[in-house]
Amino acid sequence: MFKMTVAGTDTFEVSSASIISVGFKTDIPMDSDARTADVGTTITVRGRILTELDGDPFDSTRKMALWSTVPSSNMECYRCVTVQNIRGGVVERTYVMPNSSNGIENGGNGEDGDSAMRKIII
Repeated sequence: MFKMTVAGTDTFEVSSASIISVGFKTDIPMDSDARTADVGTTITVRGRILTELDGDPFDSTRKMALWSTVPSSNMECYRCVTVQNIRGGVVERTYVMPNSSNGIENGGNGEDGDSAMRKIII
């Protein structure tokens, strides 16, 4: 089970019911055998869009979609993202990515008919 918090001027938390899976990828330069500080990390969050019928303006999936439309020239595009891996009610790992930007892709329909999304945090 995962929990994601996005901190910025409009801080919000994505519930564990919305998150299906989380993937981590680390990119390193392939042109040198030496150690490097130039490392890129990507977190891919795949989940369901669970919305209220009345269009709740405080819905976290709606806020993620609005965040993905902020241009990179705006400082609000870069936020602190915290992903927690929780098992048995205990936080096993916490991943913090300060200054994260994001992209969001429509994943079509989920396995149980819910709308699906894939969030890419860089």
